[in-house]
Amino acid sequence: VSKGFNIKVDSNKVLAESLDKCVTDKFTDFNDLIRMIATRCMTQAVYFSAGEHEPHEYVHYGLATPIYTHFTSPIRRYADIVVHRQLANSIGIASLPDSMQDKGKFSDICDNINSRHWKAQYVGRASSDLFTKFFFDGREVFTTGRISAVRRTSVVVYIPEYCFDHRVNIVTKEELESAANPWTFDEENLILQRTIPPALKYKMFDVVQVKIWGTDNEDAPEVLKGRHSRQSAGNGERAIQISEKKSENRRK
Repeated sequence: VSKGFNIKVDSNKVLAESLDKCVTDKFTDFNDLIRMIATRCMTQAVYFSAGEHEPHEYVHYGLATPIYTHFTSPIRRYADIVVHRQLANSIGIASLPDSMQDKGKFSDICDNINSRHWKAQYVGRASSDLFTKFFFDGREVFTTGRISAVRRTSVVVYIPEYCFDHRVNIVTKEELESAANPWTFDEENLILQRTIPPALKYKMFDVVQVKIWGTDNEDAPEVLKGRHSRQSAGNGERAIQISEKKSENRRK
């Protein structure tokens, strides 16, 4: 990556070891950020019926284990109840009813557990977004962020002070549809650059100064205040604006 670290993906163990080495005194939150980026690239672990899959599919990549299951108190999740019942049957404490020994039914149970788990995650993220929005209502906050993703028309900024990231739209719809679009996107090096004055460049891990406010605040500045202000906002959401005058990547 651009910070001089070599991320190896030959195996899950090698990846974990290389991520452990991604530490720099000049960028104290770099390790948290690079782990967040790496985790998003991984396929999420799922519950499945072992009887319908080959042993080589049992591997848990993130934990670097060839076979894995988990359970806590059976009052927490139905998945834990299922695992407890299987363990009780395997050691002769309690037998399973015939209905719980059908592969097809177990497959359906796993699909339902996975579906509800994903929905619970979505609800958790939405709840976090909602209360973050409440926190910024009536406020204007200036803080430092790090670019954690660069896309063709936007960047994602990670705000370590408040532990969240947010997409900031950079290229306007008019610019995107124009034959003379002044923006270029380098997909290989993850750089979004404006080629005509005012010249701007956004790349991975750049430090940017951002302004955050709740859009329900009547005294908040207008969305798209100033020709070259770049932000992302919607009704009833928090808004983030990159303050380009203070951004490290502004070029004279």
